[in-house]
Amino acid sequence: MNFSIILPANIKGKSIRSILNYIEAIQSYRGSWPTLIVDLESIEKLETMTPIPANMGGVTFIEFYIDEESLIKHLETIGVRSLEENIALSALINEEEFWDIWQRDHHIIAESVFEVLVPLRDYPRDSGIEIIETDIVIVSPRKVRQVLDDAETVYEFLKKLEKLFNENGEYMKKVPVMKLIGYVTAEKNLYDLEKNISEKIKETRIKIIEGTFMYNRLIAPS
Repeated sequence: MNFSIILPANIKGKSIRSILNYIEAIQSYRGSWPTLIVDLESIEKLETMTPIPANMGGVTFIEFYIDEESLIKHLETIGVRSLEENIALSALINEEEFWDIWQRDHHIIAESVFEVLVPLRDYPRDSGIEIIETDIVIVSPRKVRQVLDDAETVYEFLKKLEKLFNENGEYMKKVPVMKLIGYVTAEKNLYDLEKNISEKIKETRIKIIEGTFMYNRLIAPS
């Protein structure tokens, strides 16, 4: 079984850098998901993210890296200051300026760090894989796809998905959840990412629970 992200085909076929606004719309959604995943070391300063649903768990883009050479074309005066003061260009622009530039030039996004959380049936204790043990709620990927097909907007999809989880999700206690981290260049699309993640999962040779797993992911902001 291959890892599959549950989003429209026309979105999955576009480069990751060109759907940054779509990704942001999902990950910034403040849903009342049944599970909370948090890194203890980041407990002081937290940023909440909703994952992108998949047929086995979910995936989150936890950080994006800016192509400084592309960015400098749009910020010549700031670029001079950056070079003089040895400051990263990305630290000299605010969020509104960033989105304005991104609208004109998607190539300012170079790559991303992604995180995948996959529920497991069991795992060898000496596998060396990072495991989180937690209570989870899962939903059939088929039902998630039905919700996606019935929704006209991202917000409607997430609201209906939230209702599905809270009313019809299957509660599972103390489930081992595998955490995988990787890098993907921004010209790749979500089909490329699916292949990347599928290969990583197959390498583990661990039995996976098929089911969409949504959660509030709390991490330290970059």
